[in-house]
Amino acid sequence: MKVLVAYASRLGSTAEVAEFMGEELRRLGAEVDVMPVGEVRRVAPYDAVLVGSGVRHMHWLPEATEFVRVYQDELSRKPVALFLLSMVMSTDTAQHRQEAMRMLEDVRQMVRPVAVGLFGGEVAGRMVPFMSRQQVGLPRSEEHDFRDWEAMRSWVQQVYRQLARLSGHSAADKEVKDE
Repeated sequence: MKVLVAYASRLGSTAEVAEFMGEELRRLGAEVDVMPVGEVRRVAPYDAVLVGSGVRHMHWLPEATEFVRVYQDELSRKPVALFLLSMVMSTDTAQHRQEAMRMLEDVRQMVRPVAVGLFGGEVAGRMVPFMSRQQVGLPRSEEHDFRDWEAMRSWVQQVYRQLARLSGHSAADKEVKDE
């Protein structure tokens, strides 16, 4: 199964997560390309696509949304999973999940994802305005890393099985080993 992991990242956190997801997919047996959305020229060669973005002002980054808009027709014909990193998800609550899903409304109107991953992000505190820190309950310290790598690994494993099944690859039957 050939998978594209396309992402938008401003400060590098989402890029690190996309690379991590790509490595996990490779470990599971997929052939994977990981690249920023602005470098993607074709999605046709891929059996499945993961698209992820960081969040600014309660929305996916504009370049990620534009990527989905540009490739909407092709993406609608293949399994697509979406993920986001947001400080809203610094704590995983029902309310925060609802807020995070609202951040994807525009994108989910363009494509019907087979899976959505909502994850906490990482940011230097000085880059987060005071009001934004208050809204999501962040402490005043300078660095915040709420990325849960094990939750992301588990999500990628589930998505892999689902994408393989939906794209018609026998990898769906492959046993995922916990390491």
